[in-house]
Amino acid sequence: MARTMRRFFAQEVRDALALAKDESLISGSNMISASHIVLGLAGLKEDACARLLAKHGFDAARVRKQVQVGDPVVTAGRLILSRQGEKLMKDSAFNAFLHSDRLVHPFNVLLAFLDDRYGEDGLLKHLRDIGLDQDSALFELHQSNQALQANYRSWLGKGLLSEVLRASGVRRVLAWT
Repeated sequence: MARTMRRFFAQEVRDALALAKDESLISGSNMISASHIVLGLAGLKEDACARLLAKHGFDAARVRKQVQVGDPVVTAGRLILSRQGEKLMKDSAFNAFLHSDRLVHPFNVLLAFLDDRYGEDGLLKHLRDIGLDQDSALFELHQSNQALQANYRSWLGKGLLSEVLRASGVRRVLAWT
């Protein structure tokens, strides 16, 4: 990932990427996938995304088994993002900037992942099994995250969250592609 792009990431996202790098090495991969990034988000102890994943019963051990490709890798060098990992981070940045946010926050990354375009079927199925999808995550994260509240209001102003306000059964309301 280009150095110029890193400056747009909140410190929590940079921390999650560092954890994702560790997860990648442990899994035996030399590339950071979208699943590794979500594992990194889950590892952020003081973040709303990690609390949301924990609240829903996110099973990091199960996901680690799914992404295991071999013996742990030892490297002093840098790892690169897989195609899906890079797309996830770019989409997260796009979503943040689309809603006039100056930094990419962990919730931008989680919501982008939940948009279901990263070829990580096992992890996405696990998240669906524990009752977590993009719309419910957006609704729950809004309750506890100041940065997201500003975005939530901007989405509301554009009429994108009408279904969230109309019904308790949240439907797909975000079209970010």
